[in-house]
Amino acid sequence: MSIQAENQQGMFHVSYCITQKISGQTHLGSATLRLNLVINGPDKTVNGVGNVYQATNPPVNVISHLNGEWSYLSNNSDNHVLIVLDGFDLSTIQFGGQPMESKNLTLKIAISEDWQTGSASFNYLYEGEWYEVEYALVELQDREETLNLDAVSSYTGFHQPNI
Repeated sequence: MSIQAENQQGMFHVSYCITQKISGQTHLGSATLRLNLVINGPDKTVNGVGNVYQATNPPVNVISHLNGEWSYLSNNSDNHVLIVLDGFDLSTIQFGGQPMESKNLTLKIAISEDWQTGSASFNYLYEGEWYEVEYALVELQDREETLNLDAVSSYTGFHQPNI
């Protein structure tokens, strides 16, 4: 079943990798955002998890619980899907028995009508400072690649070296 058909009938899962590229090559030192999203077609809502990472010293690793919405964006020549998301980090600080949420990511994606590729801009909070990434390429990831990245991310997150 196509993504457009699933879009009208219910929910579907997509995974994207968002990174800045120059002439088809990843821009060295730029932040990369990996998304695992559940799209609710009838309600036009989006929920999921995002991970911003960057190979710097110390390495950037921002994990967000994502909430937002999607809508169609049309002009005279073609149609796109606009996805707007906010990301929140669940803190260990509790208020009234509930974890405190703090906003750590904002994201806007303009993606093709078939949900395959597009462009994005996002802001993320790292160590108290907001960083901005613009003109990033959005690419759909296949399921096997996503599972491999999840395993690597989980392993490296658990086995971080002491500095």
